[in-house]
Amino acid sequence: GSEAEVYNWFNKKALWIEGYPEIYADLEENLNNFYGQKSILALLGDQNKKVNFHVSNRDSSCSSIFDFSDDVKNKKLWATNNLKMLKTISLDMKKLDNILLENKIDPKDYNHWVIDLQGAELQALKGAENSIVHCKSIYVEISQKQYYENGSTNWIDLKNYLNSLNFKLVNPPNEDHCEVLFERS
Repeated sequence: GSEAEVYNWFNKKALWIEGYPEIYADLEENLNNFYGQKSILALLGDQNKKVNFHVSNRDSSCSSIFDFSDDVKNKKLWATNNLKMLKTISLDMKKLDNILLENKIDPKDYNHWVIDLQGAELQALKGAENSIVHCKSIYVEISQKQYYENGSTNWIDLKNYLNSLNFKLVNPPNEDHCEVLFERS
């Protein structure tokens, strides 16, 4: 929720979804001072099922449903970060469409999405088939190399998926692991 102040300054409603319970507690505390910002504890994905969730060091900032790839473990990628997974826990993954329905949240109220799910971005988007029709822009983290085992590495798949939903890329990736912006045509 570090961007909460920015959304507040623009008087923009924000819905925050966090899957890891320990980070969620911090998120809730951070959002207490901001009107119009709501948080939900949920792990986003393309199915409703129980999954293993790998918790990383570095304040859990690289935690994911995917373990680090061998290239990260062997320090070929992110060599200076000394990253490792500390533990694995079981969490319930849910589709965004189901989460919004269960919480009686209208997706029309949220037309800009920011997605940073450590390799699971495409899965989360596929779990939002009904909700994404109300979205006008998406700022999403992409990877062009294998940072997470079985995670999205072919950002072209994500781009093609969003193109099929009439989203066009605004800024092409300038690094192997970065954020890009898509807008609905």
